[in-house]
Amino acid sequence: MQARYNHMAIALHWTIAALIVANLLLGWTFRDFIPELRIALIRTHKSIGLTVLALTLARIGWRLAKPPPRLASHLAPVERLLARSTHFAFYVLLLALPLVGWIVASTSVPTHPVLFWGAKLPSLPFLPAPPAPRRALHGAVMVLHGDLALVFAALFALHVAGALKHHFIDGDGQLFRITPVGGPDKQKPA
Repeated sequence: MQARYNHMAIALHWTIAALIVANLLLGWTFRDFIPELRIALIRTHKSIGLTVLALTLARIGWRLAKPPPRLASHLAPVERLLARSTHFAFYVLLLALPLVGWIVASTSVPTHPVLFWGAKLPSLPFLPAPPAPRRALHGAVMVLHGDLALVFAALFALHVAGALKHHFIDGDGQLFRITPVGGPDKQKPA
């Protein structure tokens, strides 16, 4: 029988995935809108990013308290390595992207409040105060934030491709480990 993730892990997985897709789309398109709408979309982008950060911390805590099911025994060593590496990279990026985004928001000149669904959050205190160094740091972290988003999108595509390969080519039931509704509980023999 194929081991499944528990309901909380599944809910966090799909909620974070949906928020990330929405935020990637927002981040890559809000410059195309009129200024008034752009400001609202940027605020939404920031709030979604901070929500992803909070949910990721919850997911890490849940994963430590309730370890995930073991990988299927029939997976090749390279598949096991890819699965573990991809999951580790996701956690790093799910923490780094929102934190770098918070640095972007905290280094803008002139400064703008970081709003989390309307609640004002402080700028990060360890950042330079004079405008010239803030501008330089802002430009660098803005590029880093965009680059991390591209890496995340590529990793996301690899993850989806792997899930679809397991489902449609291998037919091994791996996709059903993380779906909200069950499917056939089957696993290829070792």
